[in-house]
Amino acid sequence: MAVLPTKSIIAAPPHGRLARSRQLQVAAPIFVMFIAAAGIGYKTLQPEYTWLEAFFMTIITIGTVGYSEVHPLSPAGQVWTIIVIVCG
Repeated sequence: MAVLPTKSIIAAPPHGRLARSRQLQVAAPIFVMFIAAAGIGYKTLQPEYTWLEAFFMTIITIGTVGYSEVHPLSPAGQVWTIIVIVCG
């Protein structure tokens, strides 16, 4: 009669600090890339924006701060803002 191993062959999911650290290692670069893409989108669609204004718009949009726009948005800028809100 065969004896089954007492230890599981499949590793258990990580717990505690290591799991949170790994989640942060994955989430932080994704968040930074999202902010960069949104800022580049604002700069591309609103050429009158400076880079600072483009990233300011990104942060106040995803942060739901609710300040008004730095400059009035074009229809393309309004659509971009909707995309940033839905994705962010």
